[in-house]
Amino acid sequence: MNILLIAPYHPSIRPGQFLAPPLGLYRIKSFLERKLKNIVVDILDVNLYKGIIPLAYLNKKYAIIGSSLLEGAVAETIDIQRFYCKTTKEHCQSAGACRYRYKYS
Repeated sequence: MNILLIAPYHPSIRPGQFLAPPLGLYRIKSFLERKLKNIVVDILDVNLYKGIIPLAYLNKKYAIIGSSLLEGAVAETIDIQRFYCKTTKEHCQSAGACRYRYKYS
């Protein structure tokens, strides 16, 4: 089973501004891959790609898409989840702390 975890996306990042790596997502990845068989977890940090999802992620099918949400980046991060599901036309199980509060389907 493939799982995609999405780091918070900050579209207003300025050159030279520092963003902390999504260490929590890497801890989840490490735990899942150590404890469960046949699990592959990918981390997508869209900040590294200037807001564009690389094709390698779009060409892979994920059973679960999760996100780490930070205030100020909630809508943008959820939009990435929605974009992935629309683009790949796959049924996605999405998870994230504030997902349904913002009425995204």
